[in-house]
Amino acid sequence: MNERNIGIKGSPFSVPRWAFAAAAVPLIGLAAAALAGYPGQAWVYVLFTFAANALLFFGFRPGAIFFDSFIGLLFWLGFWLKFSVRMAFMGGQFHESVGTFYGSAAAFEQALLV
Repeated sequence: MNERNIGIKGSPFSVPRWAFAAAAVPLIGLAAAALAGYPGQAWVYVLFTFAANALLFFGFRPGAIFFDSFIGLLFWLGFWLKFSVRMAFMGGQFHESVGTFYGSAAAFEQALLV
């Protein structure tokens, strides 16, 4: 595998490093917009963002198995992307809230820190 590419070991699929850099720009913009709309403490959202994006990035490192990539992508889509889009563009409204979640800053922080 070329040193300028990132991909799964043994797979013919590889992604150039510039593609990761190009994808980072809108993701940083989305994270900034979501942080502006996040009602809780900023460090909680930043920690959540770092952990979710690290899981995605390390799933596509050289030597990663398919499961790493698959679970990293699904967790990233299902948790970070959905949460960030809701915070940035929908005012943090979740219409499928369940149980005792009532949308306060403390409730958001408790959910992100689990």
